Amino acid sequence: MGVERPADQHESGLVDVNRLLDVTDRLRQARERILSMRISTEAKGRWQRRLGIIATTAQSDLERASEQLDRFIAELDRTRRRR
Repeated sequence: MGVERPADQHESGLVDVNRLLDVTDRLRQARERILSMRISTEAKGRWQRRLGIIATTAQSDLERASEQLDRFIAELDRTRRRR
């Protein structure tokens, strides 16, 4: 019976650095997009809080955070197109 580990973690216990860098870069890009949006300060705060939750998730489950970030960016794209 083996120990379960997140999908992004190697048997050695190390995290996949490429995936980590990818998620980090995408989080940074999403933040920049939020800051550039012409929306109220309150709306920006809501978007940033959601992004913060994803960043917190990335600390313990990089795969899940990546999936959440995909959905977040898709929603951000839909919101930007409506404006």
